[in-house]
Amino acid sequence: MIIYLSGKMTGLPDYGRSAFEAAARELELRGHVVLSPATLPDGLKYEQYMRIDFAMVQEADAICMLPGWESSNGANAEKEFARELGLPVYFLSNLLAANIGIKEAG
Repeated sequence: MIIYLSGKMTGLPDYGRSAFEAAARELELRGHVVLSPATLPDGLKYEQYMRIDFAMVQEADAICMLPGWESSNGANAEKEFARELGLPVYFLSNLLAANIGIKEAG
């Protein structure tokens, strides 16, 4: 499954990249393809990041909300956009516990 990671970045040290990287590693180990805004370069405007993020959401099969997402305007917008697209919305702890969408070998 292709999963887009969504969470708080603005105002966090190094934009919270360590949390995104850890979540991506865990999901990739379970066979998922991960799209993460934390891989984008520094230096763009907020609106540019959001356009790129929305494009990634459109290519995903699901969105995964990282802890603390509730206090992020961007993550809330991504979650609503995912719902409009009819994508399932997961929360990281639930997704990891359930092993949802593990790819079969081959």
